[in-house]
This record gives sequence, C-alpha cells and structure tokens, in this order.
Amino acid sequence: MIKPIILFIAILATAGVFIFLLSKSARASSQINSIQSPEEKIKVPVNHNDYERFILVKGGSIHDIKKLLIEFGELNISNEHEVKKVNISKLGDLFLIKVDDGMSFYEYHNASHWLVGFGYESFNGMINDVFTLAFHQQNNDKTYYSYIDTDQTLDDTQIGAFENGKPLSIYLPGAYEENGNIVLDPSVLPKFNLPAELLEHLNLELTDLTDSIGENFEFKLFY
Repeated sequence: MIKPIILFIAILATAGVFIFLLSKSARASSQINSIQSPEEKIKVPVNHNDYERFILVKGGSIHDIKKLLIEFGELNISNEHEVKKVNISKLGDLFLIKVDDGMSFYEYHNASHWLVGFGYESFNGMINDVFTLAFHQQNNDKTYYSYIDTDQTLDDTQIGAFENGKPLSIYLPGAYEENGNIVLDPSVLPKFNLPAELLEHLNLELTDLTDSIGENFEFKLFY
C-alpha cells in the first residue's frame, strides 16, 4: 500500500507545480499585454515655441477667414483681451495662415477648429478643409499635422500624425495644458500618414510656407 500512496502524492505534487507554472505564465502574459496594448495612448508634451506653425485653409475667402478669427476671439465674454497676430497669404485656392509665437497651443488648435466653418453663421461648405501644420525647428520627427475628421471622432477632437509616422489625437477642450495634450493614438487612421504626404497632396513645398509673405492681420482674443 505504501508505493501507491507515494505514487499518488507524487502525481499531486507534479500537478500542483504544473498549475503554479501555468498560473505564473498567464499572469506574465497578462502583464505584457497590458504594457504593450495596441490601444494605449501616450502623451507627448510639446513646446509651441519650438515650432513654426501654420493653419492651411482650402476654400472660402480671406474675408471669411478674418471674420471667423474675429468670432473666435470673441467667444469669451470679458473685458480682458490680448492681441493675436497672424499672416495670411494665398496660393491658388489655399490660404496659408502663419501663426505668431504669442498664440498658445490651445488657441492655435481651437482657432483652426473654428476656421472649419463652425462659426455663428453657416458658410455652407465654402470652407472645405482645414489643417494645422507645425514644423519643429530642431527635430523633424516632431513635426506634426492635425485636422477634424468627424467620421472617426466627435467634432471636438483632431487627429493627425507626426513625421515619424505615429498617429495622434488632440482633444480640443483639454488643449489648455501648458505643453499641450497631444497623445499617440493607434486607434485613429489619419488621412495622411505623414505631414510630408499632406504637403504633397496640397502640391506644396516647405518653402512655400516658410517663405510666404502675405497680409498681416490682428484680432482681439478675449479671455
């Protein structure tokens, strides 16, 4: 009787070790999956002073753009305001708006959102496409673009990509943070994989933007 008992105990011990190892492996796999989740969003801080920033507007007129910028500046009811400066030039049916360094991350991206045509008056599609395009002055991989895509997100979120090909999203109401609120967002599929592809689509060279000389325009931004 002793040998069967010993054999039974050995079988139980072996089964226990197997269950322990299987459980440990499952926990490790779960931890790896949680760390490497394809849907994980990583925040990318940006300093807007490191960028040369543009808003590209296809369609509409310079009158439309000025009117919408004035409306954007008057969204807050206040006696306090700052004067914001932009330079507006035209290339074919595309308007190039160069943004002054004095415009914050929040103001830059929310102004571009307002320029889509969500103003007080409907432009009936006169303004078609609006993109932000921000060139990093030291590291090209940090150059990025963004736009509103209501097929993938609500109209309070911009999506786009960095020059290194990583897709991003920007939740506009939360963009007031000092270093912005860009997150790497694998769940979105931007229209163009790279800012360079956006330029190619618009038949633009980088020098078309950086060397553009247009009309200086100022508007009051109340806060």
